[in-house]
Amino acid sequence: MSTATNSSNQATGARRISLQMLTLVEQADQFTGVPRGTAKPMRFLAPSRRPSPISACRGTRFKLVCWLVKQTQAQDWEEGSRPIAWPSARRQQEFLGLSSARVKSLNRALFEAGIFVIRDNEQGKRYGRRGPDGRIIEAFGFDLSPGAAP
Repeated sequence: MSTATNSSNQATGARRISLQMLTLVEQADQFTGVPRGTAKPMRFLAPSRRPSPISACRGTRFKLVCWLVKQTQAQDWEEGSRPIAWPSARRQQEFLGLSSARVKSLNRALFEAGIFVIRDNEQGKRYGRRGPDGRIIEAFGFDLSPGAAP
């Protein structure tokens, strides 16, 4: 998180994190992945017998979650990896046809609902890199592992 301050000593560029959101981050950190060769990311969006935060998503929320899952690859969900999508805020706005403020509000609501965890770098940026084998080497963005929790 950024610790830069403006003239009135208010933090800027920092995302306010609630206790609930910290709990969700800790839960996401427990994600170990599915066994290699068994990941089917779109399956996490399908209704199942167990209640899940994703099953409660409708409309624009569900559209965003589907789009983020489609940006991952099967190996991102496997053991030793983490399913992270890193679209820019501008790409989100264009895809959803929403304003910057509305996209920020939507992202926060989905974080608070336990759909994903936001893992931005220190400057609040999202980006990622993959190795020659297609596995994520470094990524900052939307960690979708809460949606894969059993």
